[in-house]
Amino acid sequence: MKSIKLAAASFFALLFFVSSANASDACACSEPYEVKPGDTLYSLAQQYGVTVEQIQNKNSMGTSTYIIAGEDILLPPEPIEDAEAQEPSAEPDSAVYVVESGDTLYNIAQSEGTTVHALQTNNDIESDVIFPGQELTIQ
Repeated sequence: MKSIKLAAASFFALLFFVSSANASDACACSEPYEVKPGDTLYSLAQQYGVTVEQIQNKNSMGTSTYIIAGEDILLPPEPIEDAEAQEPSAEPDSAVYVVESGDTLYNIAQSEGTTVHALQTNNDIESDVIFPGQELTIQ
């Protein structure tokens, strides 16, 4: 009976050790970053040498680019290695517009000579909600 208890205890100790090692290897943890006013996923990606998609994946955001000043997000601990894999900046014949307080998609479209639909399509926006500090590609 002692040998069964000893074998069971050894098995559970080994199981605990293996699962602890695997959890720490898979984590690739990073310290939380507090979002500041004006931060966007794009600006943070550029600042930390990662892609927007990597930040979204690290925070289980799906395709959302919505972040709020004061919230904590995780940034991937290691920058991407391959320069070709980096998210490209605005296309050559496009510009980046930074949303200011009071802006609407309609006003931006009017001032930039485009349409609300084009702004939504080019920036993966599903509604008419935009936020100060958000960067919009204008084509």
